[in-house]
Amino acid sequence: MKKPALVSVLLVIALLLGLSSSAAAETLRLRNGALLVGKIENPDENGFVFLRIRDGGRIHLRWEDLILRDAERLRASFQLLGQSDGDVVSFRAFRVWRKTSGAPKALTGELLGRDGQKIRLRILGNTIELPLMSLTGTPQFVDVPIREILTPDEIYRRKLGEMNPGEDADKHVLLADYLIRVEEFQRAKEHLQEAQRLGSGSQPNKIIGLLERVESMLANKAEADHLREISVAANRNKFPKALQLMASFEEKYPSSKLASEFSRRKALVMKARERYLIDKVTEDWYRYARDEAKKLARSRDLGVEQVQVKAAEDMGQAIRERIARMRKIEVPEVEALFRRRFEFPLVPKIQPATYGQGSWILGEKDLIAGTARGKLAEKAESNTITLGNQVRRERERRLREFIRSQGRRAGQNPQQAAQRLDSPSDWWQEASTRERQLFILASYAERSGDMKVERAQLRPCMTCAASGRVQVPTAEAGRMVSVTCPTCHGLKHFRTIRFR
Repeated sequence: MKKPALVSVLLVIALLLGLSSSAAAETLRLRNGALLVGKIENPDENGFVFLRIRDGGRIHLRWEDLILRDAERLRASFQLLGQSDGDVVSFRAFRVWRKTSGAPKALTGELLGRDGQKIRLRILGNTIELPLMSLTGTPQFVDVPIREILTPDEIYRRKLGEMNPGEDADKHVLLADYLIRVEEFQRAKEHLQEAQRLGSGSQPNKIIGLLERVESMLANKAEADHLREISVAANRNKFPKALQLMASFEEKYPSSKLASEFSRRKALVMKARERYLIDKVTEDWYRYARDEAKKLARSRDLGVEQVQVKAAEDMGQAIRERIARMRKIEVPEVEALFRRRFEFPLVPKIQPATYGQGSWILGEKDLIAGTARGKLAEKAESNTITLGNQVRRERERRLREFIRSQGRRAGQNPQQAAQRLDSPSDWWQEASTRERQLFILASYAERSGDMKVERAQLRPCMTCAASGRVQVPTAEAGRMVSVTCPTCHGLKHFRTIRFR
């Protein structure tokens, strides 16, 4: 590992160790984009009080203030509304990547600490030491199913110590509920029976229902084990395997004693699969959009008009088909999943694109569509006045180089070359693959109907400092004339967009 990379890993590990050592420190992501680090206090169905580590300030937050993933994770951890509808108990684990002869191997476990140049992880009862020099990439905390990190005995001992039910029947019920979720049915039964011995507390009917459930699971162990395999596959995002296991369960146990348990778990798996696929299909869509744009950009035999038509009419279908093949689902499902991306705030991340120096091809009307032209024009005018010497010299150098190249190409003098503007075909043939790719991506985002353009902006042309005109020398010594800017064709700006 190179020294800078090692330093980076050390810094990240030090930071994460610091966070993990802070009492119950949580990093929360809010819907407005803010990031908070601190401790949660007094959680209830409506929200909680958040104690900021930075300044000790207290904030009252509602669950809906958080992004969906954090809200769901925390509500489940506090056993709030809806927790009994899910089987996944998550554990905040530490993930590192160890260098191998091939691709780096991910290791995920409980972070115990750092000793000198090593970190210690605990995975299913085993402690391993990893030299920092053997690691690569950026370590991070991740939420994983708890049974992938802790043994059943560890899970039970920790939860028992945390809840310390003693002579409180209601606490025994809460502990049993938790144990059912981690599929420790025998221990759950024992605590439910203890709750009954203590008078059943405030939930006698719930105790009866839970006892019936755990006794059914214990009496039908083979079926219960099969259901657990379904949950494990789903928890690891192996949904094709989970679907196969569900199909085999229905075939193997047509009159299952755990039919209601299977129906409940099947609904959870389908919901989790849908959420996972919305995330992945959206990521795939953005990636394949860039890839398809690059393919078109490399086709030098296509003109700019042809490319714009293909971006608007053909790219979307190619993207849909590629995702369907990769995810092994049908095209209509791909479309339906992608349309639902806005239901989850973090999924449709903002994507950039620009028409760059080819923006003039759009014409003035399309160039400024959806932009705050007045404000940007004022800003561009201000930039013209305050443009620094270094930027001005660079602008003049680029202009002289452009004029000379145009003159060489056409056998003209500088004044004639400056007055001759590129046609769309000229610009397209001379643009780099990267420039063409961004132009195509922007065309696709705005014309295909697949994307939502969140923001359109104008960026000033640096050749003319957003004036639309440049001064060029004439054959007469010392005399300059004003001509249309050869870069922006007098439109002064380039168009950039943000879409998702």
